[in-house]
Amino acid sequence: MLRQTKYKIIIYALAGLILLTLFGFWLYWASAQARDYERLADLKVWQNILSDYYAQNGTYRIPDCGAGETLSRCLKVAGGRWAINNIDDPINASPYRYAVASLSDDDYEISFTLEAGIGGLAPGQYLWTKGGVKR
Repeated sequence: MLRQTKYKIIIYALAGLILLTLFGFWLYWASAQARDYERLADLKVWQNILSDYYAQNGTYRIPDCGAGETLSRCLKVAGGRWAINNIDDPINASPYRYAVASLSDDDYEISFTLEAGIGGLAPGQYLWTKGGVKR
């Protein structure tokens, strides 16, 4: 009888540990997915800001802003009304930054990374352009 009780306790403890582990993975995945949604929302805001910048300057080129620089730093340097826009990635550590891949007279490429993947986009690094998202 005592042996059966020990086995029951061990089985219940293992089942609880497995459930707790699964819950932890689900919680991490749900948090990563929420950050991915926030990234796409941030990029839509950046798209509007860059469109406004283009309307004011006739180009997407930002002085003293090159490939690899964070977009928020570039627009702070540009000054004016864009200086108030400090939108950074939820994690904001490499590779999770909104970094400039390229800026030209008529287009831009902003590098970003998805953790869990959403909306048909797998986890990984992407480029946000005037025409949409590309890998």
